[in-house]
Order: sequence, then structure tokens, then C-alpha cells
Amino acid sequence: MRDRLEKQLETGLAKLDLSLSPKQIGDLVSFVLLLEKWNRSFNLTSVQNPEEMISRHVLDSLAIAPHLQGNTFADVGSGPGIPGIPLAEVFPERHFTLIDSRGKRSAFQRQAVITLGLKNVSVLNIRAEDYQGEPFQGIISRAFASLADFDRLCCAMGSDDTLFYAMKGKVSEEEKAVLQERIVSVSALNVPGTDAARSLVVFRNNSKT
Repeated sequence: MRDRLEKQLETGLAKLDLSLSPKQIGDLVSFVLLLEKWNRSFNLTSVQNPEEMISRHVLDSLAIAPHLQGNTFADVGSGPGIPGIPLAEVFPERHFTLIDSRGKRSAFQRQAVITLGLKNVSVLNIRAEDYQGEPFQGIISRAFASLADFDRLCCAMGSDDTLFYAMKGKVSEEEKAVLQERIVSVSALNVPGTDAARSLVVFRNNSKT
């Protein structure tokens, strides 16, 4: 199975125009296999089979890689470490803090960090709005909340210059209108292996333009 998953991942990475080392590809497959194992007992994700996890979790996470700016990121509502862990594997020079309020998810994240030997990941088992610490340069969410709620719950985690990265399906004009001129970009994401509509909304943490 590992060889098949590595081949699937390599094909998807080529479509995303991402070049990873054999070790990075192997680590990402190890992450998927660990998630599949834990998922049998702890129901960490509704995605059951590893092939789907490659496309709907790993490649979906990495589709935002070209859009990231900065070196310190929070992944809020991280679930089983998505997108933070795949991004941390690709960007060892950047630091990712995984934030989730559910203990079983944070426990899996810690095990994945150990298994992959990631030195650039921290795990916090808290609610996003309870974070107290240094501001992040980027704050990422994946199906975490509406744009308005994402902004409201996480604004204190950043500085005036922090960018928010909201990974969404389709985004309505009504939802975007809440942020108005704070929106930097809205990009369609083409995720290999899935036909689902995916998009990324990037917006500023304040009203400066």
C-alpha cells in the first residue's frame, strides 16, 4: 500500500508544481497511515481510506503552499493536524502551532509530530479564543468557521500585519462582504484527486489597506 500511496502523492504534487524529497514524501505517507490507524478507534476524520486521505487531506493542505507569507503560523481547529502537519513537512524553516480544543485530536497531533520527527510544530489543546502568547504572522483555518467567526475568534492571535488564510468550499458574496476591503485575495484551488470546489480567502487582521 505504501508504494501505491507514494505514487499517488507524487502525481498530485507534480500537478501542484511542488517538488519534495523522497523522505518528505515518505513522511507524508507515514502521516496518512498513522491517521488511518488512529481513525479506526478515535474517529478523527470522516475520510476512511488512505487514498482519499492523500487527496482530501494532504494535497488539499498543500494546495495553499504558494500563498503563505511569513514564518509563524497558527492552524486553528486543526483536527488531526490538517493543514498544519503537511505544511510543516514541506516548510521545515517555518513554525506551525496546531490549535484544537479536543483532547483526542491533540493527542494524535503529538504522536504524528513524534513519528515524523517534526521540530517546527507545537501542539496546543485549547480553544482558539483562549490563546495567550506571541502573535502569529499567519492564521490558517480549514472549514473551521464562517469568515466572520474566524475573524472574531482569532483576531487577538495576530498583530496588525497578520494575514488570515481561510480554506473554504464555495464562498458567497454575502460572506465576503463582511470583511469588505480587508480581503487581499480569493483564489480557486485545484486539488488533485477531488472535484469538490475549493477556495482560499486571504484577509488582513485590520482595516488598513
